[in-house]
Amino acid sequence: SETTEAEPALDAASLAIAKAKERAEQMAQMSEKEKLQSNIDSLNARLAKSEQKLLAAAEKAGDEPDDIVDALRNGRDKLTEKLESAKAELAKLEEEEH
Repeated sequence: SETTEAEPALDAASLAIAKAKERAEQMAQMSEKEKLQSNIDSLNARLAKSEQKLLAAAEKAGDEPDDIVDALRNGRDKLTEKLESAKAELAKLEEEEH
């Protein structure tokens, strides 16, 4: 039974590796502007998930201080900074094109 349990993990790992290679190939063919937009889209999705987790953790913690809430808040803040930076970089690139 150990063999059958290890096989799905190996398949999942192989699938993840294949997806990562495919993504890298796609990124290599993108323009700088397309890469930035893809990064912005990804950051927006990550930020939305981060906000959901933060709200759930804050609700659970109530008024009590909570390390998890603090960590999630810091993570959200860093994602927000990365998103703003990527947006500014895209705006600069678009400005240079005109």
